[in-house]
Amino acid sequence: MKKTYLIFFFFLLSVLVYPQISNKDNSSQSINDLLVYFSSDFTVSQWYNIPYHTLNAVHGCLVFLNGHRIELYKYNLMDPEQNSIVENAKKTGTIEYSGITIPAFVNGSFILLSYEDHPERKKVIDMFYNF
Repeated sequence: MKKTYLIFFFFLLSVLVYPQISNKDNSSQSINDLLVYFSSDFTVSQWYNIPYHTLNAVHGCLVFLNGHRIELYKYNLMDPEQNSIVENAKKTGTIEYSGITIPAFVNGSFILLSYEDHPERKKVIDMFYNF
């Protein structure tokens, strides 16, 4: 019984402290490039532009990977306001939207949102991190 609790504890710990940041310079890449990358391991479908300006991003989309939703946002790190948003998301692992704190994963100039409920969450994060 202790072994089961110990395994569960380490699993939970790995999920909670999973790195939220990648410092890669992917500024020259686009969301389309990221979606092509995701398509190597996922079925990418139902791609929608979303009001990315509400998060002060350059571009944003809602996309379904294997039928499950994620959101991707692209930021211009040369813009002080956008860079500040990305830096804050790196520090906190979250982004603020209309007073709501949303878990966020940062990779260079990209922010990943709405990934927490994806059934292949770890794979989504790993691919995002390695892009």
